[in-house]
Amino acid sequence: MALLLQPNTAGSPDDHHVMQGGWQVGRIYKRQNALRPETQWLWSISGVYRGPAEARFTGMSGTLDEALAAMKENWDKWLALAQLTAAATDAGTDRTPKVLSVVISKSVP
Repeated sequence: MALLLQPNTAGSPDDHHVMQGGWQVGRIYKRQNALRPETQWLWSISGVYRGPAEARFTGMSGTLDEALAAMKENWDKWLALAQLTAAATDAGTDRTPKVLSVVISKSVP
């Protein structure tokens, strides 16, 4: 399932929610007055703050397309590492609340 951009109506025209089906999984926006123009687009995966080093949860890119590609690459890595699969939903008609069940366990060395 593809990641899609949805305008953030509370933000600027260069501010987007990243959606997978009916779920908001991240955000991509253009930083104003970036000191390094080659990294002016910030992307982040929502709700995941820590994990294996193989996946990044935030980054910067030069263009919107590069930011979306980097986010997709890392979203796919996170799904695989977490042993999750994308749920098929129809974002246009499915307005029911969604609940994600997560089991967190502490690793013992």
